[in-house]
Amino acid sequence: MPKQPAASREQLSPEFVKWLRTTKNMRTKQISRQPELVKQYQKEFARESAPRRERRGLLPFSMPNLSMMDILNHVNRAQQVLSVIQNLQTVLPTLGAKGLPGSKNIDQ
Repeated sequence: MPKQPAASREQLSPEFVKWLRTTKNMRTKQISRQPELVKQYQKEFARESAPRRERRGLLPFSMPNLSMMDILNHVNRAQQVLSVIQNLQTVLPTLGAKGLPGSKNIDQ
């Protein structure tokens, strides 16, 4: 039996040979007879065994670390702003057509 050249023996790693045997049902003799096919399979093996890149998150930024106290403080502040707006809505109509002092009426 002729021996394989040293270069082709180095190219065929044990993992690659095992992959060929399991996925392509090729034997060692078949591998040594078809170098073009082996190159094609090596590319396929490299694609399948390449480490996967980690997926990025859906958001392009990281979420801030907020404690429950921070969240409650922000909610209370928003409630205060809304209550001021509601109070203004009740006060402004009672001023009538005059409006606020120093402001121009749209009707005039």
